[in-house]
Amino acid sequence: MRKHALHISNWGHRLQRRCEAVLGAMPPEHQYFGWFKRVTRRFIDVPSAASILMIEGYLRLLNRHPPGTEDHKDIIDVLIAVQAIGYVRPPDPEAPNEEVATPMVAPT
Repeated sequence: MRKHALHISNWGHRLQRRCEAVLGAMPPEHQYFGWFKRVTRRFIDVPSAASILMIEGYLRLLNRHPPGTEDHKDIIDVLIAVQAIGYVRPPDPEAPNEEVATPMVAPT
């Protein structure tokens, strides 16, 4: 019994340890997001990390250039190209291929 006494005590006081949920959209400055970034593994592999960091960098640059400027347009063009690269095309039914067909993925 002594081995589990702390766990039993914690369970008995569980209602005092609960957290209230934030309803609706949280602002990006909310302290939860700082905690989440510290404790969450964001990247599984190097290629996905590189892509995500590149896109985040371009989005930060986009906010520094007013719409209509040449720099803003160039950044938009890069982001559109990156989005196009991520699109998986459905298999061509006319192409002779004995391998398993690529699954269809909806564009994001």
